[in-house]
Amino acid sequence: MLLIIGVVSGIVYLVTRDICYDMGVTGYWMLPNSHVGLIFLINRFFKWVAIISIIVFIFQLIF
Repeated sequence: MLLIIGVVSGIVYLVTRDICYDMGVTGYWMLPNSHVGLIFLINRFFKWVAIISIIVFIFQLIF
């Protein structure tokens, strides 16, 4: 279960990272309704969820 959460969170992180990168390159982030702050927060949240869940999964395999 933790591995599935880690993989899904990693995929969501990669997708939102690409969205943030595209917004930065195209200048879309300057528009008032771009929601780049929300996408950035979602990006960081799923990054840490993926890291923590995979680490916990590895610890459960070892111990």
